[in-house]
Amino acid sequence: MVTRVFRLLLLFSPICFGADVFMDMFDIIFFRTGIIFLFTASLFDKPKREIPREIMLILASLLILSLANLFIYTFHPNILHEQMNLFLGVLGICILYIYLDEKQSLKKPILWAGIINLFYYTLQKIGFNPAFNQMPYIGQEGSFLGNQPRLMIYFALIAPFFNLWGVIPAIFLGIFTQQISIFSSVALLLFSKLKFKRERLEFIVLLILAVILLKDKIIQSLIYRFNFSWKPLLTVYFLRPLIGFGMGVRPTKEIVEVGYCSYLQFIIGTGFFGALWFGYVFKVFYKKIRMNVENVAMISLAILMLIEYPLEIVRLRYTIMGIIIMFLFKIKENEKTV
Repeated sequence: MVTRVFRLLLLFSPICFGADVFMDMFDIIFFRTGIIFLFTASLFDKPKREIPREIMLILASLLILSLANLFIYTFHPNILHEQMNLFLGVLGICILYIYLDEKQSLKKPILWAGIINLFYYTLQKIGFNPAFNQMPYIGQEGSFLGNQPRLMIYFALIAPFFNLWGVIPAIFLGIFTQQISIFSSVALLLFSKLKFKRERLEFIVLLILAVILLKDKIIQSLIYRFNFSWKPLLTVYFLRPLIGFGMGVRPTKEIVEVGYCSYLQFIIGTGFFGALWFGYVFKVFYKKIRMNVENVAMISLAILMLIEYPLEIVRLRYTIMGIIIMFLFKIKENEKTV
């Protein structure tokens, strides 16, 4: 039952919308309601596996960190809101790890949702917008994700699941939209398919040449992120480096609404201990990485979090949960074969 429910959530979360409902509010309602459905479905399933101790420690330490943050800032409404979403996400991960059927593919609903978004984005570009009453600004069409940057973050997340036949459309989208985030996923996917050392060296050379050709766009993008996001975030971080400003809290009005780095946003909220938590997660998993689709998707997410804000887009949280679960299952499978 959990597997069926989650496959439906993976399919519908990137393509559904609510009429006359503010998109961000609809996404939050959908996310919270979906976790309730997952928990209800788990009551009808039998446990299939136990959560490994190292994963339990990661999840437990994250919740302890967030609870401490909540107590320090005396149950601030914004922090409480963020705490609730975080708890539901951790609960969802636990339910999926214990009850999900590994034999049922999660890639198919992810791919179908991506294809539907791509099709609707194409319709928007030619001026046909049947789902929304108001057309988005020209050049900012974002299909069901709302705007173009969010749509391209989504495509960057799911690009590894399209395998090689999706490389050309992904490259075309990146060039057409001038969004560079998708190229990291494409480069990782192509690199993972190369088996010989010589091929990988040649690919690295080609990648360096591509970076040189696109250097102006890359530098412009990085300068924008540094001036309007990273620099202000780092500046305020050192005002409270130990405990942070509270999860989900904007320290000053001068900082952009969404920082272009999920790591920085989390560390700004939780302080030095949040950075330690990320370091612990890296220590647990970095030696277990292999070049398969599931691992490439997880690495793509980790890289994307450096230059974008995938964790802050509520609509993408089921897709991210799917990526994490497939990554954890693949690690478990690799450990059995060693």
